[in-house]
Order: sequence, then structure tokens, then C-alpha cells
Amino acid sequence: MTNDPYYGGVTHLNDVVFALPVFAGGELVAWTANIAHWNDVGGMVPGSISNQATSLFQEGLRCRGSRSSTAGADPVVIEI
Repeated sequence: MTNDPYYGGVTHLNDVVFALPVFAGGELVAWTANIAHWNDVGGMVPGSISNQATSLFQEGLRCRGSRSSTAGADPVVIEI
């Protein structure tokens, strides 16, 4: 998961990307992703976007990239 415009290909912090690998027979065969606009990510004003913001951090929570699971977890989400 990321919403960092400098890291994940989104335009601002309200755009959040989830990307997941797809495995078949233990082999990575594809990637799937969802990009969604979140109304508020905790910026300096309700809705997170202010024309008075002078720093990216004033728009809200910046997630450079985080995993939704850890090593050792079963990587199969959907059996193919």
C-alpha cells in the first residue's frame, strides 16, 4: 500500500494504491492493483487538501509503501 506521489505513481496523498501479487502453483504469474481516492487522510484541513499547504506533509499521512503481510505468511490469496 502506498499513497506517496514520489514513490507510488499517484498524484497526491488522497490517492491510495494497493498492489498484490497473484500466484499459481507457487509461481508469480501477475500483479493486480487498485487505486482509489480517499476523502481524508488527516491533512491540515478537512478533506486533507488546502491551497495554503507548503509541504506535502500538510496534506496528511504519507505512506511510502507498506506490506499487508509478512514473510512466512501464505502468499496465495486466490487459488488458480
